Amino acid sequence: MDNVLNGHGLGLAYVNDPKIIEKLDQEEIFEDLAEGAYDALVFRPERWRLADHDHLVLARANRSGRYLGLLAASTDDSGGVPFLNIDTVFIAPEARELDLFQRMLALVVLRMEGVESAPSVITACTGSSACMTALRQVAACCPGAVLFPQTDSPLVSLGTASLARRLAMQIVPRCPVDLATGRVQGHRPQTLGVLDLRACPPETVVEAARGLCRTRPSRAALRAALGEPALVRRAAKS
Repeated sequence: MDNVLNGHGLGLAYVNDPKIIEKLDQEEIFEDLAEGAYDALVFRPERWRLADHDHLVLARANRSGRYLGLLAASTDDSGGVPFLNIDTVFIAPEARELDLFQRMLALVVLRMEGVESAPSVITACTGSSACMTALRQVAACCPGAVLFPQTDSPLVSLGTASLARRLAMQIVPRCPVDLATGRVQGHRPQTLGVLDLRACPPETVVEAARGLCRTRPSRAALRAALGEPALVRRAAKS
């Protein structure tokens, strides 16, 4: 387990050791993240246990110890194309100006690159427009990256659309995906997002991830996330 951003009163911890993940207090984590109006940007009910994932990032306020965000992801393969699937993302409302989704995802990319290689494809099935916006912002940091669906462009990358079709059969089996909009036809309104980094040099992806991790949060965002109200709610629960 390691930490970044500690100098700003906020710690991001990356974990990929199953033994360490098993020892985490999952009840406390979800108790913090399920409080009030917390929304899951991404959630796969069949993988609700933290130990079911290959990569885990936790965002926590250093002073109060309160959890402000969680990203869990798993590595998989589709027809010889390895990909990183984002399984679960929770971010506290008061921490949403900290770009935690982008920072947590960037930390996973960096740690994967240190052990094997940075992912060339990242996927997420989400009902949140905030998740798609975050993926779009990550794509903008990587020249050559293509995000499916390409709702802001009249041009469609046939290679990425074909990849999305193949991935959809694995990520959301038995649920057809509209290749024009990315919408998954099922009982919940969701969109399949595919960030295609295959045309990006690995060093470009890594440098973009470093930049996302190193960007200093604004003071206003830090005050909103780490301010007194959050500390009071945490004390009241203990």
